[in-house]
Formats: sequence, C-alpha cells, structure tokens
Amino acid sequence: MLSLFLLRHAKSAWDDPALDDHDRPLNKRGRHAADAMGTWMAGQGIRLDLVLCSTALRACQTLDGVLPHLGTPEVMYESGLYLASSSRLIARIRGVERGVAGVLLIGHEPGIGQAAVALTRPASAPDDFPRMQARFPTGALAWIAFDAPVWPDIELSKGCLKKFIFPKLL
Repeated sequence: MLSLFLLRHAKSAWDDPALDDHDRPLNKRGRHAADAMGTWMAGQGIRLDLVLCSTALRACQTLDGVLPHLGTPEVMYESGLYLASSSRLIARIRGVERGVAGVLLIGHEPGIGQAAVALTRPASAPDDFPRMQARFPTGALAWIAFDAPVWPDIELSKGCLKKFIFPKLL
C-alpha cells in the first residue's frame, strides 16, 4: 500500500506588495498551522520516506513546521512544483522510485487540490471528498492511499481518501 499526503502551504503574509510571490513567507497564523498539522500527522502515526517540496519560501517554511514531528525522511526541494498544474504534480508523483511507501508533497493551489480530487475515488470518503472538491484551503492535507505496488501504477480516481483535514478543524 502506498500513502500520499498532499499538503497545501500554510497561510502566507501579504504585508509587502513589492515582494515576489515566490519569496512570500508564512504569517504567524501559518507558522502555527504548520506546527499543528505536523502534530496531527505524528498523532496519526504517519511515516514518510520522501518529502517533495516546492522551492517557494512559504512551502519551505510549511515543511519547517511539519518536519520536526515526522522523523527524518529524504527531502527534495523542486522548483518545478512551484505553481505546478495537477497533471505535472501527478506525473512527478508517478516518478517516485520503487521502495518509497510514504510521500508528502507540499505545493500550491490550484494544482494541489485538483491533483487530490483527480487521484481520489469519490465514494471512498463521502463526507471528506465533497469538502475537498469544494475548497482546498491553506494548510489543508489530503491523505490518499493506493492499492498499487509502485508509484507509476497509481491511477486517476483509484485512491482511497483516508482523511481531508485543515488547520481550522484541529
């Protein structure tokens, strides 16, 4: 069984309009949310082998808040994840090597939410799926399990949505 965790970066600051979008940091609420999501993930016993993280500052700072709760998975910062489309994110996930069972991908809307919806079988979570489909807020996490031996074998609409959670629910 493969476990995919799609995490949208936490709430970012908009204080400086001259700041490039890629360089926007988390605000105070975002830093607290990232820590809370990491605590929640650890409480669920989540094990990660690999983290794929956008190079945008707000994504990296979200990882900084989550990672201390989750051990020492391999971390890869990838510029191609910044504002990536859902198809690009899914292609990257399918490119994960054999032997990796738990993957966390930290990215941005609209790609991350669209990828979560595209990969999930709606009937697997009759309460969570409609909420996720309607809105993927900052700090939101979709936990999707696949009955596939390797990442290239994951199919659209075949993932089981185990949980859709976001900071306001914690």
